[in-house]
Amino acid sequence: MNIVEKVLHAQEVTKHRINTEKDKVIEFQKIEALNEVCRFILSCNYVTDPKSREKLRAFLYTYFTTNNYLIMKTSDRYSQVLKILRQDPSNDKDLKRVKHAINVVVLSNLKKLERMVGISTVDLILAGQIEKGLVQFREGTKIKATFGIVVKGVELLLPEPKESTVIKPENCTDVLFYFKSISRKEIKNTLEGLGMEKISFLRYILESEDSKYHDIRRLFMDFITGKVTIEAVIKELEA
Repeated sequence: MNIVEKVLHAQEVTKHRINTEKDKVIEFQKIEALNEVCRFILSCNYVTDPKSREKLRAFLYTYFTTNNYLIMKTSDRYSQVLKILRQDPSNDKDLKRVKHAINVVVLSNLKKLERMVGISTVDLILAGQIEKGLVQFREGTKIKATFGIVVKGVELLLPEPKESTVIKPENCTDVLFYFKSISRKEIKNTLEGLGMEKISFLRYILESEDSKYHDIRRLFMDFITGKVTIEAVIKELEA
């Protein structure tokens, strides 16, 4: 089982546990951690050559878009990869050559990917040692430039660190101000100011399956997803 199959299998196991375990919170945390690993894998930012990146993306596509990724025949997988890459070899010799080229790229990058993600990362997450697994993953993948500054997870949405010869440091103060607003320290202070008991109760409403809060959960989620305003929420709660 390669690293991609291992992560996807771990997701399936955890999703099953969510449906069967009473304490679902830690299982949701595992899914969040595994999703972080998946986003990195699918980004293909660890592949520098554009043509190799294209081949690997096509190969990964066959895993993330099929339910039978573990039992898919190798011939079917490569047929799908060739279709994605829009390559149609005219004879068996060309087909063999193209498949070999793809295979070399895939195998070398999967080994590289496993080293970066960490051989034991997925096992640690599944065992409930989520933070330990993520620290190992982030250290191996070099996702640490803003780790510890901005709140966990946000760094995956940020572009790679890159020097600019056009932009000056004084042009970045608006971004710096925003970084402060999403820093771990700032968010921690904000959460403490809001009240941990209220936050805990709100999480229960949003994350539990308690039928008593079904309508309120729907209303709150409508606000979070931008479907209604906070004024509409207050008006319905007070009705």
